[in-house]
Amino acid sequence: MWIALKFGPTEQLSTLKEPLPPTKFAVMSDGTRIAYVVKGTGIPVILLPGASCDKSYYFRYGLADMLVQFGFQVICLDGLAHCESDAPNDWKHYLQKPRAAGVVTVMDAEGIQKAHMIGYSMGSWTICAIAQFFPERILSAIIGGWSPGVSRPAVLAGISTETWIKVFKYTVVGNMEWYKESMAIGFGHVLMMFYRDVHGQEEALAALDVPVVIWTGSKDHDHRNTREMVKKHGWRTIVIENAGHNKASQVAEQIASMLKEIMGTTGM
Repeated sequence: MWIALKFGPTEQLSTLKEPLPPTKFAVMSDGTRIAYVVKGTGIPVILLPGASCDKSYYFRYGLADMLVQFGFQVICLDGLAHCESDAPNDWKHYLQKPRAAGVVTVMDAEGIQKAHMIGYSMGSWTICAIAQFFPERILSAIIGGWSPGVSRPAVLAGISTETWIKVFKYTVVGNMEWYKESMAIGFGHVLMMFYRDVHGQEEALAALDVPVVIWTGSKDHDHRNTREMVKKHGWRTIVIENAGHNKASQVAEQIASMLKEIMGTTGM
């Protein structure tokens, strides 16, 4: 049950108030396609959802449209093995560096040199990977539902791709209307690497010369770890009171207001 709560919403997703913008595709050097949508004009914000959530997630809960109203341009991505992005079977595609390169490929396709980045859970894992391999592309990082650098339970890090596929099918696939059987192996790799390939994330985030914000629910299993990390590095924090892992990801006003505050203090 813990895994179900970690990787995907167990309640019915909020409905979209209007259709998404048309899907675009950025093609990586190896031919892998990354699906994304763009809305608004202004300073760009990359929005990266968690595992089992697609590019519509931040529109469903209002953050994407609120940022557009605040004058930002939002770019919302499908992760690998999610919705309209490709789902290669080779596990090497799901390591930190290629996952980070996929986001940078989207930025290059849109002519974006630097962007503010907001992620949750797997999306935050991806931002930490970008901090390692492409730190110059980040204007600020809002890291939700993830404590980089904290050791994960060895039993989870050692789970095979095949077992993750079974977990995935029994816990979250029912909430994923876009799911195809051809995504199963890739999604298993997504979950496996989420726990296995975490080296260097805290150090990379701490080395960024831009604002870093940690966003968590007060009832999230990682909340204690994130409090210690904020104290250690002096990062800003957003705590959603009485919210667990999933519920904390569904807020909009606190996150959009924090980005406006960052803009006001840094001029970026």
